[in-house]
Amino acid sequence: MPNSLFAARAGGILAITALACSVTACAAEPELSFAPPTMAPEQSVIEACAISGDQINQLTAEAEQQIRDGIDQAGADLASGKLPRIELFSETFDSTLAELEAQISNYEVVGAIEEVRLAAQGFGDIQAPDSLFGAAGYVTSLVKQSGQLADAAKNLQSLCNAG
Repeated sequence: MPNSLFAARAGGILAITALACSVTACAAEPELSFAPPTMAPEQSVIEACAISGDQINQLTAEAEQQIRDGIDQAGADLASGKLPRIELFSETFDSTLAELEAQISNYEVVGAIEEVRLAAQGFGDIQAPDSLFGAAGYVTSLVKQSGQLADAAKNLQSLCNAG
């Protein structure tokens, strides 16, 4: 019997030692904590519009005036028997919008600026007429595209005003 008593005591001591070691080992580990990703939060509409607002307003006002002047000139050319031909936008307009988009991380505002840019680029798709017979359609296309640009600018303005 001394062997079984000795075995029972030795087993008990080993169990207590193992338990003490495991508790000590757990206590030495650092506490787990959750660290959220360090991505910057998206800009609010207000912040994005603060960056782009004045420049967009200035660009669209200049573009609308240029379009009105171009349409008036096309009408005058047509009335005098000349073929209307309008060069509406410079590369500055497109590059300024691209620069603004690069500064803005709010996807809604970037999308609205992209709509303005696409509407402005639509003028480049309008083919100048080859004859006076196509002039009326040309002027109509310019007026229609002008409306699309105005709508895109209004959508951006509404987004910024609502933000």
